[in-house]
Amino acid sequence: MFLFMSRNKEKGGCGSVIFFAVLFLIIRGWFSGGDDTDNTQDYVDDRAEIEIAETTSNSLVWKSVFSNSEDSYKGSISISSQDYYNSKDYKSSYFYYKYPYIDPEGNWIPDMRKFYSNIGQDFLKNSNLWDADVSDFSAYDSRWEYVERIGLKEGYSYKKSHLFDRFKLDFVYSMFDEIQEEHGLSRYDFAHMIVSFVQTIDYSLPMINSCDLRGDLYGSWAQEVDCDSYIPFGWYTPTEFMLKWTGDCDTRSLFLFTVLTHYRYDVVMLNSDEYKHAILGINLVPEYVTNPLYKEYNFKKYYAWEVTAEWPLGMLAPDQKNMRNWTVVLDNDLNCPVSDRY
Repeated sequence: MFLFMSRNKEKGGCGSVIFFAVLFLIIRGWFSGGDDTDNTQDYVDDRAEIEIAETTSNSLVWKSVFSNSEDSYKGSISISSQDYYNSKDYKSSYFYYKYPYIDPEGNWIPDMRKFYSNIGQDFLKNSNLWDADVSDFSAYDSRWEYVERIGLKEGYSYKKSHLFDRFKLDFVYSMFDEIQEEHGLSRYDFAHMIVSFVQTIDYSLPMINSCDLRGDLYGSWAQEVDCDSYIPFGWYTPTEFMLKWTGDCDTRSLFLFTVLTHYRYDVVMLNSDEYKHAILGINLVPEYVTNPLYKEYNFKKYYAWEVTAEWPLGMLAPDQKNMRNWTVVLDNDLNCPVSDRY
Protein backbone atom coordinates (compact mmCIF):
# COMPACT_ATOMS: atom_id res chain seq x y z
CA MET A 1 0.00 0.00 0.00
CA PHE A 2 1.31 3.39 -0.60
CA LEU A 3 2.31 5.67 2.28
CA PHE A 4 4.38 8.50 0.88
CA MET A 5 5.60 7.51 -2.54
CA SER A 6 2.59 5.25 -2.19
CA ARG A 7 0.95 6.52 0.95
CA ASN A 8 -2.41 7.38 -0.61
CA LYS A 9 -3.66 3.78 -0.58
CA GLU A 10 -4.96 3.22 2.92
CA LYS A 11 -6.60 0.07 1.77
CA GLY A 12 -10.28 0.85 1.75
CA GLY A 13 -10.47 0.26 -1.99
CA CYS A 14 -9.22 -3.31 -2.14
CA GLY A 15 -11.96 -4.49 0.19
CA SER A 16 -14.74 -3.16 -2.02
CA VAL A 17 -13.10 -4.69 -5.06
CA ILE A 18 -13.19 -8.13 -3.47
CA PHE A 19 -16.89 -7.74 -2.60
CA PHE A 20 -17.89 -6.55 -6.06
CA ALA A 21 -15.72 -9.18 -7.72
CA VAL A 22 -17.49 -12.00 -5.90
CA LEU A 23 -20.86 -10.47 -6.71
CA PHE A 24 -19.91 -10.06 -10.36
CA LEU A 25 -18.70 -13.64 -10.70
CA ILE A 26 -21.84 -15.00 -9.05
CA ILE A 27 -23.97 -13.08 -11.53
CA ARG A 28 -21.91 -14.22 -14.48
CA GLY A 29 -21.72 -17.78 -13.15
CA TRP A 30 -18.02 -17.92 -13.84
CA PHE A 31 -15.53 -19.23 -11.36
CA SER A 32 -11.97 -20.19 -12.06
CA GLY A 33 -9.45 -21.76 -9.71
CA GLY A 34 -5.93 -22.68 -9.44
CA ASP A 35 -4.19 -24.41 -7.22
CA ASP A 36 20.86 -3.24 4.67
CA THR A 37 17.79 -3.57 6.82
CA ASP A 38 18.23 -1.31 9.81
CA ASN A 39 18.20 -2.44 13.41
CA THR A 40 16.09 0.49 14.59
CA GLN A 41 12.93 -0.30 16.55
CA ASP A 42 10.59 0.85 13.81
CA TYR A 43 11.73 -1.59 11.15
CA VAL A 44 11.55 -5.33 11.66
CA ASP A 45 13.35 -7.68 9.29
CA ASP A 46 11.29 -10.83 8.84
CA ARG A 47 14.25 -13.20 8.48
CA ALA A 48 13.78 -14.37 12.05
CA GLU A 49 10.05 -14.84 11.54
CA ILE A 50 10.06 -17.06 8.46
CA GLU A 51 12.37 -19.78 7.28
CA ILE A 52 13.19 -19.57 3.59
CA ALA A 53 14.78 -22.52 1.87
CA GLU A 54 17.63 -21.99 -0.54
CA THR A 55 15.10 -22.50 -3.33
CA THR A 56 11.35 -22.01 -3.00
CA SER A 57 8.88 -23.37 -5.56
CA ASN A 58 5.28 -22.37 -6.18
CA SER A 59 2.81 -23.72 -8.71
CA LEU A 60 -0.62 -22.71 -9.94
CA VAL A 61 -3.39 -23.91 -12.24
CA TRP A 62 -5.61 -21.14 -13.52
CA LYS A 63 -7.94 -20.09 -16.29
CA SER A 64 -8.24 -16.77 -18.07
CA VAL A 65 -12.03 -16.53 -18.03
CA PHE A 66 -12.29 -13.22 -19.87
CA SER A 67 -10.31 -14.07 -22.98
CA ASN A 68 -10.91 -15.82 -26.27
CA SER A 69 -9.04 -18.88 -25.08
CA GLU A 70 -10.90 -21.67 -23.30
CA ASP A 71 -7.67 -23.29 -22.14
CA SER A 72 -6.55 -23.76 -18.58
CA TYR A 73 -2.95 -22.99 -17.79
CA LYS A 74 -0.51 -24.46 -15.36
CA GLY A 75 2.90 -23.28 -14.39
CA SER A 76 5.49 -23.44 -11.67
CA ILE A 77 8.35 -21.23 -10.57
CA SER A 78 11.46 -21.71 -8.46
CA ILE A 79 13.11 -18.72 -6.80
CA SER A 80 16.30 -18.55 -4.79
CA SER A 81 16.31 -17.08 -1.31
CA GLN A 82 19.34 -15.03 -2.33
CA ASP A 83 17.37 -13.25 -5.07
CA TYR A 84 14.55 -12.66 -2.60
CA TYR A 85 16.81 -11.08 0.00
CA ASN A 86 18.73 -9.05 -2.57
CA SER A 87 15.49 -7.52 -3.80
CA LYS A 88 14.08 -7.03 -0.32
CA ASP A 89 17.29 -5.49 1.04
CA TYR A 90 17.66 -3.15 -1.93
CA LYS A 91 14.19 -1.73 -1.30
CA SER A 92 14.96 -1.42 2.42
CA SER A 93 18.17 0.47 1.66
CA TYR A 94 16.34 3.51 0.31
CA PHE A 95 13.26 3.25 2.50
CA TYR A 96 12.46 5.98 5.00
CA TYR A 97 9.41 7.02 6.97
CA LYS A 98 7.57 10.20 6.23
CA TYR A 99 4.97 11.36 8.71
CA PRO A 100 2.32 10.43 9.75
CA TYR A 101 4.05 7.54 11.45
CA ILE A 102 2.91 5.02 14.07
CA ASP A 103 5.56 3.15 16.01
CA PRO A 104 5.33 -0.58 16.90
CA GLU A 105 3.67 0.26 20.23
CA GLY A 106 0.89 2.15 18.43
CA ASN A 107 2.09 5.63 19.44
CA TRP A 108 1.32 8.36 16.92
CA ILE A 109 4.37 10.43 15.96
CA PRO A 110 3.07 13.34 13.88
CA ASP A 111 6.37 14.71 12.63
CA MET A 112 8.71 11.73 12.23
CA ARG A 113 11.42 11.77 9.58
CA LYS A 114 13.63 8.73 9.75
CA PHE A 115 16.24 7.93 7.12
CA TYR A 116 17.93 4.56 7.20
CA SER A 117 20.91 5.55 5.08
CA ASN A 118 22.36 8.20 2.81
CA ILE A 119 20.75 6.22 0.00
CA GLY A 120 17.39 6.92 1.61
CA GLN A 121 18.02 10.64 1.72
CA ASP A 122 19.26 10.68 -1.88
CA PHE A 123 16.13 8.79 -2.81
CA LEU A 124 13.96 11.45 -1.19
CA LYS A 125 15.74 14.21 -3.10
CA ASN A 126 15.44 12.39 -6.42
CA SER A 127 11.77 11.67 -5.89
CA ASN A 128 10.92 15.38 -5.67
CA LEU A 129 11.26 18.41 -7.91
CA TRP A 130 13.43 21.08 -6.40
CA ASP A 131 13.69 24.84 -6.65
CA ALA A 132 16.19 25.14 -3.84
CA ASP A 133 19.55 23.74 -2.84
CA VAL A 134 18.76 20.83 -0.53
CA SER A 135 22.25 19.40 -0.20
CA ASP A 136 22.46 20.50 3.43
CA PHE A 137 18.99 19.39 4.51
CA SER A 138 18.93 17.19 7.60
CA ALA A 139 16.44 14.42 8.32
CA TYR A 140 14.57 16.64 10.80
CA ASP A 141 14.79 19.88 8.82
CA SER A 142 11.50 21.82 8.69
CA ARG A 143 12.34 22.97 5.16
CA TRP A 144 11.21 19.54 3.86
CA GLU A 145 7.65 20.78 4.34
CA TYR A 146 8.18 23.41 1.69
CA VAL A 147 10.20 21.25 -0.67
CA GLU A 148 7.66 18.43 -0.75
CA ARG A 149 4.95 20.77 -1.89
CA ILE A 150 6.96 21.64 -4.97
CA GLY A 151 6.16 18.25 -6.41
CA LEU A 152 6.20 14.58 -5.43
CA LYS A 153 7.03 11.77 -7.86
CA GLU A 154 4.78 9.11 -6.41
CA GLY A 155 6.04 6.31 -8.62
CA TYR A 156 9.74 6.73 -7.95
CA SER A 157 9.95 3.89 -5.41
CA TYR A 158 8.16 1.56 -7.84
CA LYS A 159 10.58 2.54 -10.58
CA LYS A 160 13.63 1.69 -8.48
CA SER A 161 12.36 -1.79 -7.64
CA HIS A 162 11.23 -2.35 -11.22
CA LEU A 163 14.72 -1.55 -12.51
CA PHE A 164 16.36 -3.74 -9.90
CA ASP A 165 14.06 -6.75 -10.33
CA ARG A 166 13.32 -6.83 -14.05
CA PHE A 167 16.44 -8.87 -14.85
CA LYS A 168 15.83 -11.25 -11.93
CA LEU A 169 12.56 -12.68 -13.23
CA ASP A 170 13.79 -15.12 -15.85
CA PHE A 171 12.08 -17.92 -13.89
CA VAL A 172 8.76 -16.12 -14.48
CA TYR A 173 9.40 -15.24 -18.12
CA SER A 174 10.34 -18.86 -18.82
CA MET A 175 7.03 -20.08 -17.41
CA PHE A 176 5.03 -17.67 -19.55
CA ASP A 177 7.13 -18.47 -22.63
CA GLU A 178 6.40 -22.16 -22.21
CA ILE A 179 2.68 -21.48 -21.91
CA GLN A 180 2.76 -19.34 -25.02
CA GLU A 181 4.61 -22.03 -26.95
CA GLU A 182 2.09 -24.67 -25.86
CA HIS A 183 -1.10 -22.68 -26.46
CA GLY A 184 -0.17 -20.26 -29.26
CA LEU A 185 -2.02 -17.33 -27.69
CA SER A 186 -2.83 -14.08 -29.45
CA ARG A 187 -1.27 -10.95 -28.04
CA TYR A 188 -4.61 -10.12 -26.36
CA ASP A 189 -4.98 -13.57 -24.80
CA PHE A 190 -1.33 -13.69 -23.78
CA ALA A 191 -1.80 -10.51 -21.72
CA HIS A 192 -4.99 -11.96 -20.20
CA MET A 193 -3.15 -15.14 -19.28
CA ILE A 194 -0.47 -13.15 -17.41
CA VAL A 195 -2.92 -10.87 -15.60
CA SER A 196 -5.23 -13.73 -14.62
CA PHE A 197 -2.20 -15.53 -13.16
CA VAL A 198 -1.75 -12.61 -10.77
CA GLN A 199 -5.47 -12.17 -10.10
CA THR A 200 -5.68 -15.81 -8.95
CA ILE A 201 -2.95 -15.53 -6.29
CA ASP A 202 -4.26 -14.98 -2.76
CA TYR A 203 -4.52 -11.44 -1.41
CA SER A 204 -2.65 -10.22 1.66
CA LEU A 205 -1.83 -6.88 3.23
CA PRO A 206 1.79 -5.71 3.65
CA MET A 207 1.85 -2.84 6.14
CA ILE A 208 4.43 -0.23 7.03
CA ASN A 209 3.16 -0.36 10.61
CA SER A 210 2.02 -3.20 12.85
CA CYS A 211 -0.75 -5.45 11.56
CA ASP A 212 -2.46 -4.90 14.92
CA LEU A 213 -3.38 -1.46 13.60
CA ARG A 214 -4.83 -2.54 10.28
CA GLY A 215 -8.46 -2.35 11.33
CA ASP A 216 -8.06 1.18 12.70
CA LEU A 217 -6.11 2.37 9.70
CA TYR A 218 -7.81 0.62 6.81
CA GLY A 219 -11.26 -0.45 7.93
CA SER A 220 -12.92 -3.59 9.24
CA TRP A 221 -12.36 -5.55 6.01
CA ALA A 222 -8.59 -5.53 6.68
CA GLN A 223 -9.08 -7.61 9.82
CA GLU A 224 -10.16 -10.53 7.64
CA VAL A 225 -7.05 -10.78 5.47
CA ASP A 226 -3.53 -12.04 6.10
CA CYS A 227 -1.09 -9.29 6.97
CA ASP A 228 2.66 -8.71 7.21
CA SER A 229 4.02 -6.00 9.52
CA TYR A 230 6.77 -3.42 8.95
CA ILE A 231 7.20 -3.81 5.19
CA PRO A 232 9.13 -0.93 3.59
CA PHE A 233 6.74 1.21 1.50
CA GLY A 234 3.91 -1.21 2.28
CA TRP A 235 4.27 -3.41 -0.81
CA TYR A 236 6.39 -6.29 -2.07
CA THR A 237 8.86 -6.14 -4.92
CA PRO A 238 8.20 -8.47 -7.89
CA THR A 239 10.70 -10.98 -6.53
CA GLU A 240 9.26 -10.80 -3.01
CA PHE A 241 5.78 -11.33 -4.46
CA MET A 242 6.79 -14.53 -6.22
CA LEU A 243 8.42 -16.01 -3.12
CA LYS A 244 5.75 -14.94 -0.65
CA TRP A 245 3.07 -15.96 -3.19
CA THR A 246 0.69 -13.31 -1.90
CA GLY A 247 0.39 -9.53 -1.98
CA ASP A 248 -1.76 -6.42 -2.28
CA CYS A 249 -2.83 -4.15 -5.12
CA ASP A 250 0.34 -2.16 -5.81
CA THR A 251 2.46 -5.27 -5.28
CA ARG A 252 0.52 -6.89 -8.12
CA SER A 253 0.46 -3.79 -10.29
CA LEU A 254 4.23 -3.42 -10.04
CA PHE A 255 4.78 -7.10 -10.84
CA LEU A 256 2.51 -6.90 -13.89
CA PHE A 257 4.08 -3.63 -15.00
CA THR A 258 7.49 -5.29 -14.90
CA VAL A 259 6.43 -8.47 -16.69
CA LEU A 260 4.28 -6.82 -19.35
CA THR A 261 6.95 -4.24 -20.21
CA HIS A 262 9.31 -7.19 -20.66
CA TYR A 263 6.92 -8.43 -23.34
CA ARG A 264 6.72 -4.92 -24.83
CA TYR A 265 3.17 -4.06 -23.84
CA ASP A 266 2.42 -0.38 -23.32
CA VAL A 267 1.35 -0.18 -19.66
CA VAL A 268 1.10 2.28 -16.79
CA MET A 269 0.62 2.01 -13.04
CA LEU A 270 -2.44 3.87 -11.73
CA ASN A 271 -2.98 4.92 -8.11
CA SER A 272 -5.97 6.62 -6.54
CA ASP A 273 -6.07 8.76 -3.40
CA GLU A 274 -9.85 8.72 -3.53
CA TYR A 275 -10.20 4.94 -3.78
CA LYS A 276 -7.05 4.01 -1.81
CA HIS A 277 -6.24 1.46 -4.45
CA ALA A 278 -3.84 0.64 -7.29
CA ILE A 279 -4.52 -0.89 -10.70
CA LEU A 280 -2.84 -1.45 -14.05
CA GLY A 281 -3.53 0.49 -17.23
CA ILE A 282 -2.78 -1.03 -20.63
CA ASN A 283 -2.95 0.33 -24.16
CA LEU A 284 -4.92 -2.70 -25.39
CA VAL A 285 -8.55 -2.55 -26.52
CA PRO A 286 -10.89 -4.72 -24.37
CA GLU A 287 -13.00 -7.34 -26.10
CA TYR A 288 -15.45 -8.32 -23.34
CA VAL A 289 -16.67 -5.03 -21.88
CA THR A 290 -19.04 -2.47 -23.41
CA ASN A 291 -17.94 1.12 -22.74
CA PRO A 292 -14.68 0.08 -21.05
CA LEU A 293 -13.02 2.41 -18.59
CA TYR A 294 -9.74 4.05 -19.56
CA LYS A 295 -7.31 6.76 -18.50
CA GLU A 296 -6.18 9.09 -21.25
CA TYR A 297 -2.49 9.83 -20.90
CA ASN A 298 -0.02 11.19 -23.45
CA PHE A 299 -2.80 11.11 -26.06
CA LYS A 300 -3.32 7.37 -25.62
CA LYS A 301 -6.02 5.31 -23.91
CA TYR A 302 -4.88 3.05 -21.09
CA TYR A 303 -7.69 0.67 -20.19
CA ALA A 304 -8.21 -0.10 -16.52
CA TRP A 305 -7.32 -3.57 -15.29
CA GLU A 306 -8.20 -4.69 -11.76
CA VAL A 307 -5.38 -6.83 -10.33
CA THR A 308 -6.71 -8.17 -7.02
CA ALA A 309 -9.72 -10.12 -8.32
CA GLU A 310 -10.82 -11.79 -11.56
CA TRP A 311 -12.24 -8.86 -13.48
CA PRO A 312 -12.06 -8.35 -17.25
CA LEU A 313 -10.02 -5.62 -18.90
CA GLY A 314 -11.90 -2.32 -18.86
CA MET A 315 -14.12 -2.95 -15.80
CA LEU A 316 -13.76 -1.66 -12.24
CA ALA A 317 -15.96 -1.82 -9.15
CA PRO A 318 -18.91 0.60 -9.40
CA ASP A 319 -17.54 2.80 -6.62
CA GLN A 320 -14.13 3.14 -8.30
CA LYS A 321 -14.93 3.87 -11.93
CA ASN A 322 -14.47 7.64 -12.09
CA MET A 323 -11.20 7.71 -14.03
CA ARG A 324 -10.53 11.31 -13.04
CA ASN A 325 -9.68 9.92 -9.61
CA TRP A 326 -6.87 7.76 -11.01
CA THR A 327 -3.35 9.08 -11.49
CA VAL A 328 -0.51 7.66 -13.59
CA VAL A 329 2.45 7.15 -11.25
CA LEU A 330 4.76 5.18 -13.58
CA ASP A 331 4.58 4.96 -17.35
CA ASN A 332 6.04 2.77 -20.04
CA ASP A 333 8.97 5.14 -20.55
CA LEU A 334 9.70 4.92 -16.81
CA ASN A 335 8.58 8.49 -16.23
CA CYS A 336 7.16 9.24 -12.79
CA PRO A 337 4.71 12.12 -13.24
CA VAL A 338 4.52 14.63 -10.43
CA SER A 339 1.59 14.05 -8.08
CA ASP A 340 -1.15 16.63 -8.35
CA ARG A 341 -2.43 16.24 -4.81
CA TYR A 342 -0.72 19.44 -3.64
